[in-house]
Amino acid sequence: MNINKEKAQAMLKVHRQLRFAEHKYPANLYANIRAYVIRMLRKHKGDLAATAKELRCSIAFVRKQSKLACYEQLMKNPALSKHFVWRSLTPKQWTHLLVRHPQFISHLPKNYFLYSKYIAKILIAHPELSWRFDLSKLSMAPEVFVDLLAKRPEFAGYCDFSKFDTCSARFLLEKCPQYFDRIRIESVLGYQWDLIFCRQPQLEARFATMPPEEWPINYWSRYLRLHPEAETEFTRWDEIDKNDLDFLQKEQPELYARHYSQTKNKE
Repeated sequence: MNINKEKAQAMLKVHRQLRFAEHKYPANLYANIRAYVIRMLRKHKGDLAATAKELRCSIAFVRKQSKLACYEQLMKNPALSKHFVWRSLTPKQWTHLLVRHPQFISHLPKNYFLYSKYIAKILIAHPELSWRFDLSKLSMAPEVFVDLLAKRPEFAGYCDFSKFDTCSARFLLEKCPQYFDRIRIESVLGYQWDLIFCRQPQLEARFATMPPEEWPINYWSRYLRLHPEAETEFTRWDEIDKNDLDFLQKEQPELYARHYSQTKNKE
């Protein structure tokens, strides 16, 4: 009990000091914590174990806070890079650093792994850094290309549009309708065309110029919801996606019953 009481009193003392730091330095609380940890490190002349003992925390926590403090100082003052330990950076930190200070690209390890979304974020800010990354790997994450192409269309040549699935194809057309002819429009579900046309109404006119026999099945499901009189022109009822059938049943129950009630009874 005495040990726990002593520990509780020590933690209370630390918390009071942190609240004082928060009042004196009205930044965010985490920055105040790091500032306090750094002061304790200086007090103990860089001794992680002694600092952790006084703060009643782990050595790993002290090490982490000291690394974060160094990173934050580098973000504010790039002149401090001479003595910076680059291997301490995480992928997310590398991303924020390169977006603000692209000159540090030379310090990025050759085979360092960055998620596709991080690479896209860097390229959106600094497309001149494309030489440093293998852009062919970005096609493995087509949703990443959506934001990249929306802001940097010059990277379209590196994009494999055949890999766009239902969701990524929809988001691409909502933001970049100019790629209508390059994606597989049959991958877009019928109800998703409603969402696309709300943002890009000019794409609906593209279907008006196409013969109905060239319309993808999923677009037909949307057209039948709005124009049930076209029922006799359509024959591929068994190919409509289940998600679109739910909308068809809700909006055109009589049409749905004529073509699917028997199937449903058999099941």
